Amino acid sequence: KTVQEAAKCLIESSFAVYDVGDESISDTLKTANGEAYSFFKRQEEKDDNTKKIYQRIVNGNLYGYNEPSSAKQIFRAFYSRSKEPKHKQPWPTPEMETASAKLSNWIHRLLCDCWQEINRQQQVQSANDRASTAKRRKTLYYDAAGFSDCPLDYYFYHCKDLAATNCSEHIDRGILIGVCLSPTTPGLEILSEKGRWTCPEEQLLSANSRRRMVCILAGKQLKEHSKPSIQPCVHRVRNELGGERLSISYEIRLAEKNSRYLP
Repeated sequence: KTVQEAAKCLIESSFAVYDVGDESISDTLKTANGEAYSFFKRQEEKDDNTKKIYQRIVNGNLYGYNEPSSAKQIFRAFYSRSKEPKHKQPWPTPEMETASAKLSNWIHRLLCDCWQEINRQQQVQSANDRASTAKRRKTLYYDAAGFSDCPLDYYFYHCKDLAATNCSEHIDRGILIGVCLSPTTPGLEILSEKGRWTCPEEQLLSANSRRRMVCILAGKQLKEHSKPSIQPCVHRVRNELGGERLSISYEIRLAEKNSRYLP
């Protein structure tokens, strides 16, 4: 889909699937997946004290590695668009750090483009009004002052505790969320307007697919700042996976104190 088509789907269905297309980003995604998978597998051999090397807790926010449940592990990096972080983000390898930075920048731009297009499509103002706000909006959606730190998350579902819930149904709090789809282990499920769970990975990707796709989900902040309101996308990770699953997601969040930047 184009950004215009993705925005239309988000308005109508609260989610959209975007084909990466760009070979360099596809390669970056492949590198990020490989580095993260190797890191998570290494953690199986380490004790809790060793794992803490990759953890930082700052103002109640987790940076780095954690085990939130017996079903999964997580590695989280926050990206600030306005300033350098005041603390050092722990990284297992330089390759993972480089790939994560490039991937977060690309998804951030994609989500901002979608957000801008959503608002353009929802506009009911006159042509003159649109022209007068166009220049402001060009900087609005990339203006670092409007964003809080945005998280890039690596989730590893290892299938060791089959009785545990992988990820229960929920909505995310940000504006938009980009989830990199897995061609090898489908698991992301989205609740449709008719109350049915659908899996985009099963519908669009095969196990040997070389295509890279991002599922874009509407978050809670988008509902609060869109008119008419766009409902946040209810989603989950199914419990019965066909094997280990690695998922990468990135979320753009607005700083509440900067609500004046909102359209």
